[in-house]
Amino acid sequence: MRVLIVEDDAGISSALLLALKGVGYAADVCDTLRDARAALSVEPFDAILLDLGLPDGDGVRLLEYVRNAKGRAAGALPDPDTPVLIMTARDGVDARIAGLDHGADDYLVKPFDANELLARMRATLRRCAGRSSPLLVYGDLVIDPAARTAQRNGEDIPLGIREFALLQTLVEARPQVLSK
Repeated sequence: MRVLIVEDDAGISSALLLALKGVGYAADVCDTLRDARAALSVEPFDAILLDLGLPDGDGVRLLEYVRNAKGRAAGALPDPDTPVLIMTARDGVDARIAGLDHGADDYLVKPFDANELLARMRATLRRCAGRSSPLLVYGDLVIDPAARTAQRNGEDIPLGIREFALLQTLVEARPQVLSK
C-alpha cells in the first residue's frame, strides 16, 4: 500500500509517516501543492492524506486535480478514483460539506488519533474495493487487516509486518498477477 501524505506541518507528517510505516504502508510526504502534483504525475498511489491549509494554496485544488479526468489519456496519472482523506483543522460543518462535495472520501478534523485515521483508511479502501466485510477471505485463508492477523483453517499464521503487508496485497489484488 503506497500513500501520499500532503501536509506542511513537519511534526504531523513525521507522526503520520511513523504510523503508516508501523502497519507496513509505504508513504511519501509532500509539503506543497506543487510537489504533490509532481509526485502524483509520476507514481501511482493507493491513497492520499490531504491537508487543506498548504503554503501555496488550498488543498481542495489538489482534490479537484485528482478528480478531474478531463484531458487525461487512459492510464495517465493520477488515477481519478484514488481515495482521498482530508485531514485538516477546518472543523466547520460548511468546510466538511465542501470537502466531501469536492470528492473527498472522508474528512478528519485535527487533532485526531492515528488509530482512527488508520481505521478510516481501511474502511475507505474496503469500500473502494467494493467490499463491505472488514475481513479478506480467500479459500480457507482469513485476513483481518485491522487486527493484522491471518488464519488458515482456523490456525493463526505468524507473520512479520512486511510478510503481512505482502499477503494482504496479494489477496486484495487477486486474480491480477503483480510484479516484484
